[in-house]
Amino acid sequence: MLVASLCSLSLSRLGNLPARPLCRTLMKRIRALDALKEAGNEAFKAGRIADAIAKYSEAIEADQDDNETLRATLLSNRAAAHMKVSRVGGAN
Repeated sequence: MLVASLCSLSLSRLGNLPARPLCRTLMKRIRALDALKEAGNEAFKAGRIADAIAKYSEAIEADQDDNETLRATLLSNRAAAHMKVSRVGGAN
């Protein structure tokens, strides 16, 4: 995530340097993963637990950089969704 932070802060300052395309690609992937995580969070809040599990799983599979912090969050969120399914006896 440090690389992403640096890319985010310095993308406008990179001009035409070779690192600029790499930073853009990285930022697009991070935004896509964050969108999947947020979609999972919204589904969970709305009680659409099966959708939440699917979004968290999709984000885990899409995490090409194996970001440990993000992976831990996604796994934890997915586990909480599975636990909710167990408590209510099935997903909506």
